[in-house]
Amino acid sequence: MNPYKKMLAGIRQIVAGTPHRMTFVADGFGVRKKFVPFLDDAKFDHAWRETTAMNDPHWEGKTPDIRWRCHVCAWAATCGSRLEGDFAEFGVNTGILSSMILKTTDVSAFGKKFFLFDTFEGIPEDMASEKELAHTRELNKRYYPTSILEETKAVFAPFENVEFIVGRLPETIKGSGIKKIAYASIDLNSVAAEMAVIEEIWDMMTPGAMIVLDDYGFAGHEEQNQAWNAFAAANGRMILAVPTGQGILMR
Repeated sequence: MNPYKKMLAGIRQIVAGTPHRMTFVADGFGVRKKFVPFLDDAKFDHAWRETTAMNDPHWEGKTPDIRWRCHVCAWAATCGSRLEGDFAEFGVNTGILSSMILKTTDVSAFGKKFFLFDTFEGIPEDMASEKELAHTRELNKRYYPTSILEETKAVFAPFENVEFIVGRLPETIKGSGIKKIAYASIDLNSVAAEMAVIEEIWDMMTPGAMIVLDDYGFAGHEEQNQAWNAFAAANGRMILAVPTGQGILMR
């Protein structure tokens, strides 16, 4: 290896943790020697820049780079766009994933409503397991010092097909008005809450609809992973684990 290439490899090792030239490094994973056109798509890039500008203040000045997770959710939502039912996100925070779906896909053209379920005041600590409690308290202290409902509503102000369902899950599902679901995203950071939600909505899901599980493959969320695998097996399904940390379950 010539000295210049050796120096570059050393810099990459320090910055990215690998001496190789990477195609994408963010959100806890990296890929190399891959063709990833969505990262250079003008519409996607514009939507991401707009989204981060809106969300940066909430995320201490820097929105986490979850573009690949957004791409996965946009794909899953597109798969459901021609199915019967509406879209739902259980666990919204400031709505990075769902707002990116609305900006990069043609959801409104199919007459879908997007139901956004959250307390917007933090994760109920009484639903956290013993292993989850410390992390739950940390998230609440850091990202929910007060209600973020108005902040999140501002993110979705341009969209008329959005319904905010405020309160605890799964209790708020029955009175929400949602009947059939063609796409769902679940990110509740609580095994009890997520299992309660899927038990409530499973029969509402249209066959072929995708459910994106945001916490499925992340370290520290092993209880959720095990519970989801057990649920999938009991229903004759298998969850696709993707490098983003998400899991994909088809109804």
